[in-house]
Amino acid sequence: MLFPRLHLTQPSLMFAYLGGMLLVAVWFGRLRPVWRHGAGILCIAWAGWLAVLHAPFIMTLTDDKTGVAYAAAAERVDAPPGSVLMAPWGSAYFVLAYAHLVEGRMADYRVVDHRADFRTLTQNGTQPVYTHASTLYLFGADWWAQHIDVPLQVVSAGPNMVKLAVQPFEEASTAGHILGDGIELVEWRAQPFNEQELHVTLYWAATDYPQGSYSTFVHVTDQDAIGGPEDLLAQSDYHVPVYGRYPTTEWQPGQLVREDHVLAMPPDRLPRTIVAGMYWQDGEGDFHQLGAHTFRVPLDEWQAGRNP
Repeated sequence: MLFPRLHLTQPSLMFAYLGGMLLVAVWFGRLRPVWRHGAGILCIAWAGWLAVLHAPFIMTLTDDKTGVAYAAAAERVDAPPGSVLMAPWGSAYFVLAYAHLVEGRMADYRVVDHRADFRTLTQNGTQPVYTHASTLYLFGADWWAQHIDVPLQVVSAGPNMVKLAVQPFEEASTAGHILGDGIELVEWRAQPFNEQELHVTLYWAATDYPQGSYSTFVHVTDQDAIGGPEDLLAQSDYHVPVYGRYPTTEWQPGQLVREDHVLAMPPDRLPRTIVAGMYWQDGEGDFHQLGAHTFRVPLDEWQAGRNP
């Protein structure tokens, strides 16, 4: 009656549980003293049994760092002040709302859940929306088309964050390293993400309509080149570019597509060389490289990032 649209049933029922326990407490107060003491002991024993029974589950909740990582990713989003930052209603939105409203983080952004009026927030689709990459598994292209009425393009906006943009798309201003099938690697950056991880940002561009659907990869080595498996320090692959959400067959000529990779580095070896490119897999399961480009890791920045 009070909550006709329950999204979180158990927390809402806590009010009913509380009312029920108050009624039980009043009833206990009407019992004889001996029975009241017995009932109190019974309640204490019941509480102890529940604590033992649910302790492992509670420990998994308190040790879970998923929400911390989610908020950290949102805080690192590459977005201008005033941008709309969306998270699905539930634990994801609660994490961002707490960080935004209580801790004062992400103060320059407008944090909303999936029930917001996106036509108004995006000015009928002329402004982008930023969200965690995992959101697109819950709310895909069809859902966004219904709420904004314009086709959206998905590009990276930082590690695990995406920008849902509209036409006109961002264009490449310079020529890049040609991979093939109308695809170039225009720009690349490598910088420390934290003491143990390397953040690689790639900017792809389409000079024509790509005919094939390609996967992207980033390989890191401490050698001048990768001569064998022992030279490979870390790798990151996307079967479909941009967290699996933006296949190359949908790219437009002149369009600039950003992609971010975060790679865990071994503590005893320094990254020196990065190889980034694209490949495809044929019907027999064999892999074929479309093209690749090699560039260096700025060691000064990497060492500074590991020793702040």
